[in-house]
Amino acid sequence: MKQHRTKLLVLGGAAALAVMAAVLAFAAGSRAASGSICKTNSGTPPTSPASCIQEFVGPDSISTGGDAVSITKFHNEAGISGATATHVLLTLTLPAGVTTDGTAKVFVAAPGTTTYTPISPNPCTQTSASVSCPVGNIKGDGRAKVVVQVKGNTPDSYSLKVEATYGEGGGGPSNPPNDDQINSGTLNVGVAGIAGDCTNGQTNTVTGGAGGQQTQVITGLAVDGTLPCTFIEAGVTAFAGGPGVTKNFASVEFPGLSGNGYATVYMIFNPVPTGFNLNKSPIFEDTSADASFSTFITVPACDKKGNIVGPTGNPVVGQQDPSPVNDSCIFARTSLGKGSGEIGLHVLANPFDQRFQG
Repeated sequence: MKQHRTKLLVLGGAAALAVMAAVLAFAAGSRAASGSICKTNSGTPPTSPASCIQEFVGPDSISTGGDAVSITKFHNEAGISGATATHVLLTLTLPAGVTTDGTAKVFVAAPGTTTYTPISPNPCTQTSASVSCPVGNIKGDGRAKVVVQVKGNTPDSYSLKVEATYGEGGGGPSNPPNDDQINSGTLNVGVAGIAGDCTNGQTNTVTGGAGGQQTQVITGLAVDGTLPCTFIEAGVTAFAGGPGVTKNFASVEFPGLSGNGYATVYMIFNPVPTGFNLNKSPIFEDTSADASFSTFITVPACDKKGNIVGPTGNPVVGQQDPSPVNDSCIFARTSLGKGSGEIGLHVLANPFDQRFQG
C-alpha cells in the first residue's frame, strides 16, 4: 500500500506550524514472479511483505478506546489474460490490545475494474482477534478485499498481520493452496497530541493537539460505501526543523468524502506564534517525501465560495512554486482574542481507491 501525504507549513519567527492531509491509496501492481499472480513474493516460508496482498489501517493513529478500519486487499497481478488464483483465503490476525469491533465484510472486483460488490452470504469466520474469509477464485487482474472495524484498547504501536493463501491456475502445482503471501499494517494507539477515531455521523469531528496548538478536522461521510465508518485523525507533533529549531506539524487523515469532497481543517493557535502574522503570513505545503519541508509550494486562498482555484489534484513529490494543481486552500484567518487565532482550510482528499505506481 502506498500512502501519499501533503503537508502545509506555517512559518513565523522561530516557530513553525503545519497541517498534513493524508491521501490514501493502494499501490497498483502488474506482473508477478510466482505464476504471475504476485509481483513481489513473500518467499518460502513467507517472511517478507508481498505486493499482491496489502493491509491498510485508517486512521493509523487513534485515541485509546477509539476505532479504526482495517482493509485487507488482494490483487491478482497477472493481468487480465494471466493465471487465476484459486481457493483464495484472506486472513487478518490482530495482536493483543486490538480487537475487532464489528462484522467483517468481504468484497470482490472483476478484472479491469475497481468496483467492488459484496459476497453473500458472508463467508468469513470471525473472532475478536482474527478474521478469515474465503473469496473463491480470483482471475487475472481481479481483486478482493476484507473490511472490518477494529478497536484499540491499550496504548502502543501494533502490527496487524495479513495473509493470502491460494492455488495457481493454468499449470501451477496441484492440491491448492500452494502459495502463501503475507504483509502487515500499523495502528498506533494513544499517541500524545494525536486523536483519531472511525465514526458513523453525518458530520465527524476530531481535535488533537499539544503545547497551545490544536488541529481540528471536520468531515462528512466517506464516499466509499464499503467502509463501515469514516476514519479521521487530527494532531500536533514536534519534529526537528534544523539545528536548535523545533517545529510543530499538525496532521489530519481522512478518506475521500462525499459531497464537495472537502474536509474543513482548523489550525488553532493559543497563543499565535511570535513573528507570525495571522492575517498575512503564507502557508506552505510540503512536497518532500519525508516531511522535511525541503521542497514546498505556497497554499493559495480559496475563492469566495470556499473552493480551490484552478485545477485540483495532489502535487507531486519535489514540486515547487508554481504548482500546476492544488489540494488545499485557505478560506479564513480569524483572531480569537487574547492573542489566539485560527486558520481555516479546505483540504481535498483524492479518491480512496485511487492507485499510484512507484
